[in-house]
Amino acid sequence: MSNKKCIIIHGCPSDAEKAMNPETRTYDKHWIPWAKKELTAKNIETETPLMPSPWEPDYEKFKNEFEKYNV
Repeated sequence: MSNKKCIIIHGCPSDAEKAMNPETRTYDKHWIPWAKKELTAKNIETETPLMPSPWEPDYEKFKNEFEKYNV
């Protein structure tokens, strides 16, 4: 196992519907899965968490989510 780790944090959608609708959400689409695959292939442990209520970013909530991962 590598000691290299990466957490990719998605952007902030304008509202809850866009964030959670499978048709419009972006946290698991576009370049993010590709980047995770490429990093994993280079033996870099990569996480792509869904941040809590990303349409209303809250530092403490994001920090709590981020701290779940051993970086």
